Amino acid sequence: MSVLFLEVKYARMLGPRLDRWVIKKDSPFHGNSRCPVCGDSYTNKAKKRFHIIERGGVLFCKCFNCDYTNSLVNYLKAFHTDLFNEFLFEKYRVEGKDDAPVITTPNVVETRITSVPSLGIQLVSELDETHACRVLVRDRQLPDYPFMYAPQFFKFASKYFEDFDKVKKDEARLIIPFLDKKSKIYAFQGRDLSGKSDRKYITVIVNKKMPLVFGIDRIDVSKTCYIVEGPLDSLFVDNCLAAVNSGLTATAKRLSPVINKTQVVLVYDNEPRNPEIVKQYKEAIADGYKIVIWPASVGPLKDINDMKLAGVNFMNVIKKNTFSGVMASLEFQKWKKV
Repeated sequence: MSVLFLEVKYARMLGPRLDRWVIKKDSPFHGNSRCPVCGDSYTNKAKKRFHIIERGGVLFCKCFNCDYTNSLVNYLKAFHTDLFNEFLFEKYRVEGKDDAPVITTPNVVETRITSVPSLGIQLVSELDETHACRVLVRDRQLPDYPFMYAPQFFKFASKYFEDFDKVKKDEARLIIPFLDKKSKIYAFQGRDLSGKSDRKYITVIVNKKMPLVFGIDRIDVSKTCYIVEGPLDSLFVDNCLAAVNSGLTATAKRLSPVINKTQVVLVYDNEPRNPEIVKQYKEAIADGYKIVIWPASVGPLKDINDMKLAGVNFMNVIKKNTFSGVMASLEFQKWKKV
C-alpha cells in the first residue's frame, strides 16, 4: 500500500520550518525552499534551490546548490527526528502492522563530566581572550561547558555528514557538544559566529542510536524536568533538556518511558506573533502538558539567554507562570498576538 499521501502530509508539516517555503504544485507534489543543508546562497537570499518532489510514488529532497539528494523520510530521520518518529508510527498504523517500532531512550540520569570530551578541535577556553568565539561565549554569559571552536565548520562536520564536503563556502562556528551519561559525544551543534548566516544553528548527528535531545548527561528524572527549545538556553535552567527545535511535546512523548508526563514543564520561546510557535503552545495545552506562559513583564525578550542578559530572574518567572488545563488556556489567550 502506497503511503505517498502520508509523505505529502509530513512534507507540509515540515514546510514551515524551512526558509522561504512554498508549495509550487499539489499533484504531483512539489515544494521549494532555501536549502537547510548548505544554507543556499550566502550572497543572494532570494535563491531557493532545495526541492521536495514526487518521483515514482515517493517524495525526494534535492538541492541544486550542494547536490544534497535523499528521500524525504531519510531527510526527516537525519534533521527532524520528531517528525520522523511521528511519521513511522502513523505509517505503521496505516499499514495495519502490529509490530510498530519502539523508540528507545537511554536511562537518563544526572552525571558529571569526568573528562573533557574531544572532537579533535580546540576548546573555546583554550582560545585567546580576544578571539571572536571566546568573546561571544563571554558576552552571552554562557555557563561553564566544554564548548569548542571549528574554524572551518563544514570541512570538520563532513567527517560525520559527507554531503558537507560539497559546500563551497566554509565558515567558523561555535561547537556545542551533546553528551550522553558517560560524557561521550553523540551529536553536536554549530552556532554561526558571523551573524550573517541564514542558518544560525546546524545540528550534526554522531551516534544515530541516541535520541536527538540535549542535556541527558545531567538530568535527574526524579525531579521536575524542564524542556526548552535550544541547548544554550537549557544550560541556564535547573534540570533541563533541549528539544533542539520547537517540537517540545514530541520530545516529551519520546522521553515518556523515562520521565513521567506530570514531571515535565514545557518552556517555549516567547514569540506570541509567530504562528508556528503559537500553534505549538496550543497543541501542548491540548495534550495536557504543564507549560510556561510568559507574562507581559518580560516584554519583547524572546528566550532565556536574552532574559539572563537583561537581568531577569527567569527561574522565578518560570515557576510563577507555569500553567496547565483551563488556566493555561486562559493565559494563552492573553499571551498570543495572532
